[in-house]
Amino acid sequence: MGLWEARQASEVVGCESVREDDGCGQYQLTALYRNVPRASVRDRSEVHHGAFKLDIGGEPVDSLEGYYWTDRGTMGEFQFETRFSKLVESHRAGHSLG
Repeated sequence: MGLWEARQASEVVGCESVREDDGCGQYQLTALYRNVPRASVRDRSEVHHGAFKLDIGGEPVDSLEGYYWTDRGTMGEFQFETRFSKLVESHRAGHSLG
């Protein structure tokens, strides 16, 4: 799927990863992103910016959880506990694994 075939495209504009000093080897990833919807949907989905914090647990990694917030006043949480060993090149390809 090309960039403009989707309704919107997001890109990370800054990020940092930090190894927690907790003795468990956990990492934390924080990032700022910009989301640019296609022109045809901007009447209901405006360009916006957001941030997320992701805790990465286990070695090898066995859990991802965190939260996000945007300058549109939205926020949420996410948690991933399923891991696939196959590397994919796109969201669409990854979605087909599950």
